[in-house]
Amino acid sequence: MGFSLPAVMQRQSALLYARYLLLFELVAIMFSPPLAVLAELLLYLMFVFSRELRNRLILSFKQPLFVTAVGFGVVLIVGVFYSIESFDVSGRFLWGWRKLLMVIMAIAVFDEVVWKRKSVWLLVVLAAACGIASYVTYFLDIGVYKYLPGIIIRNHAAQGMFFSVAAFAAIMLLMSKACHSKGSQYILLFCATILFCNVIFVTPGRSGYLALLVLIAVAVFYFFNGWRKWLLLLSVPSMAVALLMVSPVANQRINQAIDEVMTYQTASGYSSLGARMVMLENTKNLVIDRPLLGYGTGGFEKAYSSQLDDEVGWRNFSTGDPHNQFLKIIVEHGIIGLMVFVGFIAAFFMQKIDQPWRVIGGGVLLAWCATSMFSSHFSTFSEGRFILLWMGMMGAMPLPIMNDENVEEEVAQSP
Repeated sequence: MGFSLPAVMQRQSALLYARYLLLFELVAIMFSPPLAVLAELLLYLMFVFSRELRNRLILSFKQPLFVTAVGFGVVLIVGVFYSIESFDVSGRFLWGWRKLLMVIMAIAVFDEVVWKRKSVWLLVVLAAACGIASYVTYFLDIGVYKYLPGIIIRNHAAQGMFFSVAAFAAIMLLMSKACHSKGSQYILLFCATILFCNVIFVTPGRSGYLALLVLIAVAVFYFFNGWRKWLLLLSVPSMAVALLMVSPVANQRINQAIDEVMTYQTASGYSSLGARMVMLENTKNLVIDRPLLGYGTGGFEKAYSSQLDDEVGWRNFSTGDPHNQFLKIIVEHGIIGLMVFVGFIAAFFMQKIDQPWRVIGGGVLLAWCATSMFSSHFSTFSEGRFILLWMGMMGAMPLPIMNDENVEEEVAQSP
């Protein structure tokens, strides 16, 4: 009996395989880029060869998040043709944005509530297991692989953000009564507690601190009404900040950040936040010079290098990333590109989805927007893939019952 990949992909199980591969991707991006890339390639093949998956893409096309994801992809493609960089370089940057396909594929297959719930539980339990391992390595002062003690996921920034998201997701499931059994509720409370404490006292990621504060504010805003909401919006994040300040790990990182920002103009050496302030100054000039369309896909580094003539010492460094996602997009794609990108983010909130998936997805998206003021977290490998995959998983709208007549009707109505 011969083996035919197209024949296998045509089977009804293609949808199930695609769902499990996307869940595998959710895990792989935290630990192994090669495995994540392998999962992506398999997903591309499945969507090419499976008629069922292609039909689901057609039925998903009218969803706002799907349309705006395609729109932003078009901006990236067009940017290749007017980029100040060579076609090879800009093409590599465009290929790096293939992660945008995560949104489209997830929208097409995560339309059922049971699979949204599976993805949230997977993240919560996996993060909690990593959180426990983090405590062990931190207190025993041993490193895993090439990481510092306490770090289990790829880097401290990603770990802090993933732990914050998982703690938030656990609380959302718990408080929204999405889990009815007492056992499930105790598990969620346990996971949320160990993850919250890990972000505060163990993981030294400033992005994680900011994400946690945003997610706390989202949770308070969602669950409370009237004067209690506004009182808690002031008091609960303030208490979280107080905990950060008494935590030796967090206190050191926060004070270091404040010092680097306040002294960067007179500093004699390079610092992380100092470099960000210098990049901010130089990037503003790039925006003024080409505000409408920018410098094209992948053109940031070449454009930024043109601003270094007057810089001396440690301030004279080239970079392809200003550590601000919105600035990077406006430099490469101008005001038009930024508007399309913001429209893509806003489109998530136009998706007709039920709670708690709307707030679990939307809250995390707001946290990513906050941290992306200081890092390009939609572009980076792990954080970028995660948020795009999460938007698709949580934001996917229910699809109509699929048959050939449904698809033919959708195609006929398409412009």
